[in-house]
Amino acid sequence: MDINLKEVIPDIGEEAAQILKEKYPGYRIYVDKKKMNFDSQEEKERYIKNLAFSSAWSPQRIADHMELSAEYVYKIINKRQ
Repeated sequence: MDINLKEVIPDIGEEAAQILKEKYPGYRIYVDKKKMNFDSQEEKERYIKNLAFSSAWSPQRIADHMELSAEYVYKIINKRQ
């Protein structure tokens, strides 16, 4: 879904909107809908593996918790490292 910057000004403020316009003119900006943010892919994978092995969560429970597909969670759990 595309939203014009003018539509989010009431939410982010004029100053933030101006900064976005100046720094990223003509760009599209993706806003992740997932609740959890990680600094790196490795950190995300460690978190998933910790839930699977230390907390004994099922891959489906992890997928539901993190709003991911169960297939993706299985892939991370089975990934060697």
